[in-house]
Amino acid sequence: MTPLVEIRHLSKFFPVLGGLMHRKTGEVKAVNDVSFDIFKGESLGVVGESGCGKSTLARLILNLIPPTGGKISFDGQDINRIGKSQLRHLRRKMQMVFQDPHSSLDPRNSIYRSLEEVFKIQRVSLSQPQINERILELLGMVGLKPEHCRSYPHQLSGGQKQRAVIARALALTAEFIILDEPTAALDRANATAIMDLLRRLTRTLNVA
Repeated sequence: MTPLVEIRHLSKFFPVLGGLMHRKTGEVKAVNDVSFDIFKGESLGVVGESGCGKSTLARLILNLIPPTGGKISFDGQDINRIGKSQLRHLRRKMQMVFQDPHSSLDPRNSIYRSLEEVFKIQRVSLSQPQINERILELLGMVGLKPEHCRSYPHQLSGGQKQRAVIARALALTAEFIILDEPTAALDRANATAIMDLLRRLTRTLNVA
Protein backbone atom coordinates (compact mmCIF):
# COMPACT_ATOMS: atom_id res chain seq x y z
CA MET A 1 0.00 0.00 0.00
CA THR A 2 1.31 3.44 -0.97
CA PRO A 3 1.50 6.00 1.86
CA LEU A 4 -0.72 9.07 1.54
CA VAL A 5 2.09 11.19 2.98
CA GLU A 6 5.73 10.17 2.68
CA ILE A 7 8.45 12.19 4.41
CA ARG A 8 12.10 11.36 3.74
CA HIS A 9 15.10 13.00 5.47
CA LEU A 10 13.25 16.30 5.83
CA SER A 11 15.22 19.23 7.25
CA LYS A 12 14.68 22.94 7.81
CA PHE A 13 17.52 25.16 9.07
CA PHE A 14 17.08 28.84 9.87
CA PRO A 15 20.11 31.16 9.73
CA VAL A 16 21.29 33.00 12.84
CA LEU A 17 22.41 36.52 11.95
CA GLY A 18 24.80 38.57 14.05
CA GLY A 19 27.12 41.56 14.04
CA LEU A 20 26.66 44.98 12.52
CA MET A 21 26.36 43.53 9.02
CA HIS A 22 23.81 40.92 10.11
CA ARG A 23 25.87 38.15 8.62
CA LYS A 24 25.15 34.49 9.16
CA THR A 25 26.89 33.31 12.32
CA GLY A 26 25.17 29.96 12.67
CA GLU A 27 21.92 28.14 12.12
CA VAL A 28 19.00 26.70 14.05
CA LYS A 29 18.06 23.17 13.06
CA ALA A 30 14.28 23.42 13.52
CA VAL A 31 13.67 20.12 11.70
CA ASN A 32 16.56 17.73 11.19
CA ASP A 33 16.47 14.53 9.11
CA VAL A 34 12.85 13.53 9.80
CA SER A 35 11.30 10.53 8.01
CA PHE A 36 7.88 8.88 8.38
CA ASP A 37 4.85 7.60 6.44
CA ILE A 38 1.14 8.24 7.00
CA PHE A 39 -1.54 6.08 5.39
CA LYS A 40 -5.21 6.88 4.75
CA GLY A 41 -7.31 6.54 7.88
CA GLU A 42 -4.22 6.64 10.07
CA SER A 43 -3.31 9.16 12.77
CA LEU A 44 0.21 10.15 13.79
CA GLY A 45 1.08 12.25 16.82
CA VAL A 46 4.25 14.36 16.95
CA VAL A 47 5.22 15.05 20.55
CA GLY A 48 7.78 17.54 21.84
CA GLU A 49 8.34 20.59 23.98
CA SER A 50 7.46 24.09 22.83
CA GLY A 51 9.86 25.34 20.16
CA CYS A 52 11.10 21.90 19.12
CA GLY A 53 9.92 22.32 15.51
CA LYS A 54 6.45 20.75 15.43
CA SER A 55 4.79 23.77 13.79
CA THR A 56 7.70 24.14 11.36
CA LEU A 57 7.25 20.50 10.35
CA ALA A 58 3.55 21.15 9.73
CA ARG A 59 4.28 24.16 7.52
CA LEU A 60 6.86 22.17 5.57
CA ILE A 61 4.42 19.34 4.87
CA LEU A 62 1.84 21.84 3.57
CA ASN A 63 4.53 23.51 1.43
CA LEU A 64 4.04 26.85 3.19
CA ILE A 65 7.82 27.15 3.61
CA PRO A 66 10.60 25.53 1.55
CA PRO A 67 12.70 22.75 3.10
CA THR A 68 16.46 22.91 3.46
CA GLY A 69 16.62 19.31 2.36
CA GLY A 70 14.62 16.13 2.01
CA LYS A 71 11.48 15.07 0.18
CA ILE A 72 7.74 15.41 0.83
CA SER A 73 5.34 13.31 -1.22
CA PHE A 74 1.55 13.43 -1.11
CA ASP A 75 -0.34 10.65 -2.85
CA GLY A 76 2.82 9.81 -4.79
CA GLN A 77 3.58 13.40 -5.90
CA ASP A 78 6.66 15.33 -4.77
CA ILE A 79 4.99 18.56 -3.63
CA ASN A 80 8.17 20.60 -4.06
CA ARG A 81 8.39 19.71 -7.75
CA ILE A 82 4.84 20.34 -8.97
CA GLY A 83 3.45 23.47 -10.63
CA LYS A 84 1.28 26.13 -9.02
CA SER A 85 -1.97 24.85 -10.52
CA GLN A 86 -1.24 21.31 -9.34
CA LEU A 87 -0.31 22.61 -5.89
CA ARG A 88 -3.53 24.58 -5.66
CA HIS A 89 -5.52 21.45 -6.45
CA LEU A 90 -3.45 19.46 -3.96
CA ARG A 91 -4.10 21.96 -1.18
CA ARG A 92 -7.80 21.17 -1.35
CA LYS A 93 -6.84 17.76 -0.04
CA MET A 94 -4.41 19.03 2.62
CA GLN A 95 -5.73 21.24 5.42
CA MET A 96 -4.57 22.54 8.78
CA VAL A 97 -6.40 23.26 12.03
CA PHE A 98 -4.54 25.70 14.26
CA GLN A 99 -4.27 25.81 18.03
CA ASP A 100 -6.49 28.83 18.69
CA PRO A 101 -9.92 28.51 17.03
CA HIS A 102 -10.83 32.12 17.82
CA SER A 103 -7.99 33.57 15.72
CA SER A 104 -8.77 31.08 12.93
CA LEU A 105 -12.24 32.56 12.33
CA ASP A 106 -12.89 36.07 10.99
CA PRO A 107 -14.96 37.81 13.70
CA ARG A 108 -16.81 39.79 11.00
CA ASN A 109 -18.12 36.65 9.31
CA SER A 110 -20.88 34.32 10.41
CA ILE A 111 -20.04 30.62 10.51
CA TYR A 112 -22.00 30.22 7.27
CA ARG A 113 -19.92 32.93 5.58
CA SER A 114 -16.65 31.43 6.85
CA LEU A 115 -17.57 28.08 5.32
CA GLU A 116 -18.97 29.54 2.11
CA GLU A 117 -15.73 31.49 1.64
CA VAL A 118 -13.78 28.25 1.22
CA PHE A 119 -15.85 27.26 -1.82
CA LYS A 120 -15.61 30.76 -3.34
CA ILE A 121 -11.84 31.10 -2.91
CA GLN A 122 -11.16 27.65 -4.34
CA ARG A 123 -13.61 28.28 -7.21
CA VAL A 124 -15.44 25.05 -6.59
CA SER A 125 -17.97 24.26 -9.32
CA LEU A 126 -21.03 24.00 -7.09
CA SER A 127 -24.26 25.94 -7.37
CA GLN A 128 -25.36 28.09 -4.43
CA PRO A 129 -28.01 25.55 -3.35
CA GLN A 130 -25.36 22.81 -3.46
CA ILE A 131 -23.02 24.94 -1.34
CA ASN A 132 -25.82 25.55 1.16
CA GLU A 133 -26.51 21.82 1.36
CA ARG A 134 -22.81 21.04 1.79
CA ILE A 135 -22.46 23.58 4.62
CA LEU A 136 -25.36 22.03 6.53
CA GLU A 137 -23.83 18.59 5.97
CA LEU A 138 -20.48 19.80 7.34
CA LEU A 139 -22.08 21.29 10.44
CA GLY A 140 -23.83 18.00 11.11
CA MET A 141 -20.57 16.08 10.69
CA VAL A 142 -18.88 18.06 13.47
CA GLY A 143 -21.85 18.13 15.84
CA LEU A 144 -23.12 21.66 15.18
CA LYS A 145 -26.74 22.57 14.49
CA PRO A 146 -28.14 24.30 11.36
CA GLU A 147 -28.87 27.44 13.42
CA HIS A 148 -25.15 27.82 14.10
CA CYS A 149 -24.89 29.05 10.49
CA ARG A 150 -26.13 32.43 11.67
CA SER A 151 -23.78 32.60 14.67
CA TYR A 152 -20.63 34.71 14.82
CA PRO A 153 -17.43 33.45 16.49
CA HIS A 154 -17.97 35.51 19.66
CA GLN A 155 -21.34 33.81 20.14
CA LEU A 156 -19.83 30.31 20.24
CA SER A 157 -17.98 28.43 22.96
CA GLY A 158 -14.36 27.42 22.43
CA GLY A 159 -15.40 23.88 21.59
CA GLN A 160 -18.03 25.05 19.10
CA LYS A 161 -15.50 27.34 17.40
CA GLN A 162 -13.03 24.48 17.05
CA ARG A 163 -15.79 22.32 15.54
CA ALA A 164 -16.48 25.10 13.01
CA VAL A 165 -12.78 25.26 12.13
CA ILE A 166 -12.70 21.48 11.63
CA ALA A 167 -15.82 21.74 9.42
CA ARG A 168 -14.01 24.31 7.29
CA ALA A 169 -11.00 22.00 6.96
CA LEU A 170 -13.33 19.24 5.72
CA ALA A 171 -15.22 21.50 3.29
CA LEU A 172 -13.26 20.46 0.20
CA THR A 173 -13.20 16.76 1.08
CA ALA A 174 -9.74 16.90 2.63
CA GLU A 175 -7.82 13.63 2.74
CA PHE A 176 -5.14 14.83 5.15
CA ILE A 177 -5.52 17.24 8.07
CA ILE A 178 -2.73 18.59 10.26
CA LEU A 179 -3.86 19.56 13.74
CA ASP A 180 -1.54 21.96 15.58
CA GLU A 181 -2.44 21.30 19.24
CA PRO A 182 -6.19 21.57 18.50
CA THR A 183 -7.23 21.19 22.14
CA ALA A 184 -4.64 23.46 23.79
CA ALA A 185 -7.05 26.41 24.12
CA LEU A 186 -9.96 24.28 25.40
CA ASP A 187 -11.03 23.07 28.82
CA ARG A 188 -10.85 19.36 29.60
CA ALA A 189 -14.46 18.55 28.69
CA ASN A 190 -14.28 20.31 25.32
CA ALA A 191 -10.83 18.87 24.63
CA THR A 192 -12.14 15.34 25.20
CA ALA A 193 -15.15 15.99 22.96
CA ILE A 194 -12.96 17.34 20.15
CA MET A 195 -10.60 14.35 20.34
CA ASP A 196 -13.58 11.97 20.21
CA LEU A 197 -14.87 13.88 17.17
CA LEU A 198 -11.51 13.66 15.40
CA ARG A 199 -11.26 9.92 16.02
CA ARG A 200 -14.77 9.44 14.63
CA LEU A 201 -14.04 11.52 11.53
CA THR A 202 -10.79 9.63 10.91
CA ARG A 203 -12.69 6.36 11.07
CA THR A 204 -15.79 7.33 9.06
CA LEU A 205 -14.18 9.55 6.40
CA ASN A 206 -10.87 7.66 6.12
CA VAL A 207 -9.04 10.95 6.67
CA ALA A 208 -5.39 10.90 7.75
